[in-house]
Amino acid sequence: MPPSPSLDYEIPMKNKSTKANLILRNATPADLIEILALSEKVYPDIPPYSIDVLRGQLNNYPEGQFVAVYDKKIVGYCATIRVSEEVALAPHNWCQITGGGYGSTHLATGEYLYGMEIFVDPDYRGLRIGECLYSERKKLCRYYRLKGIVFGGRMPLLKKRLKQVETVENQCSVVMSGNVGNLPRVHNMDIQYAQSCILTPCDFYFARVGIAADTTPNVETVAFADLRLEYINRARHSGTVMNLKDRRHDLYSVVWHKKEPLTRKIPK
Repeated sequence: MPPSPSLDYEIPMKNKSTKANLILRNATPADLIEILALSEKVYPDIPPYSIDVLRGQLNNYPEGQFVAVYDKKIVGYCATIRVSEEVALAPHNWCQITGGGYGSTHLATGEYLYGMEIFVDPDYRGLRIGECLYSERKKLCRYYRLKGIVFGGRMPLLKKRLKQVETVENQCSVVMSGNVGNLPRVHNMDIQYAQSCILTPCDFYFARVGIAADTTPNVETVAFADLRLEYINRARHSGTVMNLKDRRHDLYSVVWHKKEPLTRKIPK
């Protein structure tokens, strides 16, 4: 059996100076009702998971389902299955690879972990609970010496091809910077709320899940990350996503129109 999920995470409680322990453990049948309620809270605009779907995830791969318990309340859920390399790296959609969300496609000998779902209570976001859940996935992957982790998920009101967060289809790095802190004689500056980060392509040469660096939410912070242009060039020519080489020639074409030199006509 893999090592038990970590029990020693400690994070500050919101609006309080005290701290509460965040417990990461495998989900149990007794948790299903609470996970269902959390699903309904997280996904108000799309149908939440049914109790049968959640039970299917748990029955098909108990080791891969985790809950985050904060102050005796389930505030996060993580669902995982194992799939073969052929299935993980082939084109697919979320319903196909997860068996409609039931996890019935779980393969006990699969070489890859597939992260089919992760969500956190909106009232407890910003406390790195999602990061802790991802850490449990990585521990499971290392324990079984699997080749890696592939993940995707449902996105409310958006049909999408299953991918990690990417920066313009793996072609560039992106810096996101929000307004925090105070400025003299600038009204309402102190009510801003933001978190900054440096994003990279999600490919082999770059940071895990495409995040080179991030900052503490709503705190004036400077983030640093190394930028190696040769990695960008390598991703463009031999990465997992190559826009120019992968384009659909049957749907559209790229044509270069030579620009004529601009001449200014002088009126007679």
